[in-house]
Amino acid sequence: MAFWFILLLAIASLSTVHAQPPTTEGYVSIDCGISSNTNYTDETTNIPYVSDDGFIDTGRTTPSPPTTQTPRSRNNYRLFEAFQMDLGIATH
Repeated sequence: MAFWFILLLAIASLSTVHAQPPTTEGYVSIDCGISSNTNYTDETTNIPYVSDDGFIDTGRTTPSPPTTQTPRSRNNYRLFEAFQMDLGIATH
């Protein structure tokens, strides 16, 4: 029994893991409110963000209230997009 356990342990230690790094390929991360044709990569997550221009043509860009911002607030939390609602249905 010990032989099989040692053999299994030896085989397991020789095998390699073929892991791949995370990728954002095929995904679009949109930052609502940044200027048209603007993009950036978040320094913490390495996620690239693009402007919502070209994806949406409604809404109003509004700064986050100063009480919710801290010196460490990331750029993608400083603005948000507000949409007018009427009885739960977005209006144009």
